Amino acid sequence: MKKLILLCLLLTIFLLELSCSSILESVNDIDIIGTENMVAVIAVFDSQIRRLVLFDYYDPTEYKFVTDAQSGPYLPKFSHNKLKLLYNDFALTKITDSGDPFVLYDVIDSTIQPIKDGELYGIYPVWNFDGSGFFFASNIFGNATGVRFYSFLDQNFKFINTEGFAARAIALINDNTLLAESFYPENQTLKYVLIDISGHHFSVLNNPHMTRKNAGDPDWNSDLQLFVYSEMVENRKRKICVTNLNGSYYRSYTSGEHYDVTPVWGPEGETILFLRSSGYKPSLGYTPTQLMIIDCERGYVNEFIKSQTINNAVAFYSLDF
Repeated sequence: MKKLILLCLLLTIFLLELSCSSILESVNDIDIIGTENMVAVIAVFDSQIRRLVLFDYYDPTEYKFVTDAQSGPYLPKFSHNKLKLLYNDFALTKITDSGDPFVLYDVIDSTIQPIKDGELYGIYPVWNFDGSGFFFASNIFGNATGVRFYSFLDQNFKFINTEGFAARAIALINDNTLLAESFYPENQTLKYVLIDISGHHFSVLNNPHMTRKNAGDPDWNSDLQLFVYSEMVENRKRKICVTNLNGSYYRSYTSGEHYDVTPVWGPEGETILFLRSSGYKPSLGYTPTQLMIIDCERGYVNEFIKSQTINNAVAFYSLDF
C-alpha cells in the first residue's frame, strides 16, 4: 500500500513538472519566433519591478523574459541584424549621476553580459550597421554630454570630436552620417545636426517639421529614408508623425489628443509601434501604458497588445523592433 501511494505521488510530481514545462515552453520558447519578428519591450509590473521582454510581432502570446525581477532595464535597442540587443540597467549602477551601465544580450545564445564588466556607463545607444560597435552619450546629472563610439573589437570607446557640441547621437543615416543632438550655448538651445562619423562636416538639419523643440524620439528607416517621431503639441501632448530628411514629405498619424511617444518602425516599414501614455508628470516624465500600432497605408490606429498579455503586466515602458 505504501509503495502504491509513493508511486502515485511520484507520478503526480512528474505530471506537474511536465505541465509546467509545457507552459514555460509555450510562453518562453522564443526559438519559434525568428529574430526578425521580435519586439523588445519593457513590461512594468509595479513601481519596483520592470522586466525586458521579447515577443513575436505576429503572435504576442509567444514571449520570453530576458531579465529577472531584480534588474532595472530600460531603452532596449536591437542591432540592425537583430542578433544583439543593448539596454541599460539601473540595478547595476555603482556611480551616481553618470547614467547606467550598458548590457548586451545575445539573442541567439540567450546570454547577458554587462559591457566592460558593468563599467561602461552611458545612454542612447545607436548601433553601426555591421554590429561591431555603437555610438552613445555619457549622462552627467541627467544630461547627455558628447558622442562616443564603443568598439567590441577594441573593447573600448573613443570620443567623436565635432566642430560644434554634439550632445548625443540620434540615428545612423548612412555608413558615414549621423543625426545628432547639439547644444548651442549662446542661446541655450538644442538642435538636430548632421555630422560624419569622424565628427566633421557639421551642419544643422534643415527640416521645418523636425526641430529639437517639438520633435522627440526620432526613429530612422534607412530603406524608406523616413523618420517617425513624436511631435509636441499643446499641454505636452504628443502625436506620431513621419517626415523625410529635408522635410519635403510630412504626415501626421495621430491627432495630438493623447501622449503618444517612443515610435519605432515595424516590419518593412508598413506599420509603426508606439506607446500611448496616460499622462505627464514633471518629476517622472511620460508614464506609458498602452502599446499601439499604426497601419501606415490606411492610417488606422489600434491597440497592438494589452499589457496583461505579458504575465499580467500593468504597463509598458520603452520598446524597439
